Amino acid sequence: STELGASSQCPLAEPRPRALLTAMAMAMAMEPAPAHEDETEDEEEELEDLPDDVKRADPLYRARIRRQLNNDMYDGEVEEIECGKNTKERLYRIKYTDGDLEHLTEKQVKECLVKLAARSGDAPDADEEEEEQEA
Repeated sequence: STELGASSQCPLAEPRPRALLTAMAMAMAMEPAPAHEDETEDEEEELEDLPDDVKRADPLYRARIRRQLNNDMYDGEVEEIECGKNTKERLYRIKYTDGDLEHLTEKQVKECLVKLAARSGDAPDADEEEEEQEA
């Protein structure tokens, strides 16, 4: 059959109707993602916004980071904190100086931390920290 063209990897294969190929692709796309890697689940999980007061209370909110990727250094800042709808894990959205965005876990942010944001307007947080130290 010459319908497949000369570049076909499998010249003896029967041509399949476009509808069948589309149905096969959709079925494959609907298969659940493998659960063996935490990162795969995090990338696909739906995110929810945290209330503003909760974000402002997080010490990593507006923190500056420096991250090395492929031998290049990238500077960024935590611009948003979101929460996984199912896992409830906080994910920190980083905006890099080149405009790229990326979500990192708390552990990843702490590993790349350069400077915490100034907390001058958050006097209640400072009082809470003093109470915790006294206890």
